[in-house]
Amino acid sequence: VFGLFQVCLWIYWSAGWMLPTFGFVVGTITNWFALKVIFSPVNPVRLFGGRVVLQGYFLRRQDQVSEMYANLVTEHILSAKNLLLTALTGKKSDQLLDVIRACIARHVGHAAGAAKTFLELQGHKHYKHLKTMMADSALNTLPETLPLLEPYMDSALGLEELIASQMKRMPPAEFEQFLHPVFQEDEWKLVLMGGVLGIAVGFGQWYFLGQ
Repeated sequence: VFGLFQVCLWIYWSAGWMLPTFGFVVGTITNWFALKVIFSPVNPVRLFGGRVVLQGYFLRRQDQVSEMYANLVTEHILSAKNLLLTALTGKKSDQLLDVIRACIARHVGHAAGAAKTFLELQGHKHYKHLKTMMADSALNTLPETLPLLEPYMDSALGLEELIASQMKRMPPAEFEQFLHPVFQEDEWKLVLMGGVLGIAVGFGQWYFLGQ
């Protein structure tokens, strides 16, 4: 529509500055409209007896968007690798390592079996020191052994399936409120980018038409 108006105006008044100006207007409006149709209308609007259904692009494809979002979140944010890294290097990591060390030491005692009595005969301090050494040795191997656990943890936690299933159950309005804020902060940049590209194309047209 804007293009036809521009062509008609160009026929009667071929001012070069019109091209980048219209480019900015068309680019801005196009990107603004594209962002609107992603989330609007929220609820299905049926026209012509239901033959035509209008609904936001993301909302019409809620199942696919939910799966993609869940995959993105669990792969880059809530992955087993990131969760383990946070647990072992975060503010409470010392407490966690103490718990792990205590568990390892306790299991060392159970695994010793009949040898436990012999080890205790060497002295309680010696036996305690031995368990501490073995626990520390096991902790030192965590950087090498944890990557082996990551696939199992991802599968056992099942966060991707959980997030996707919960998002699929959301009503359209709730789904829009959940997902839209992710884009809202940068929407103006996308709209402005459309205008900038329109100006660039307009100047290109001005240059070639002016030859």
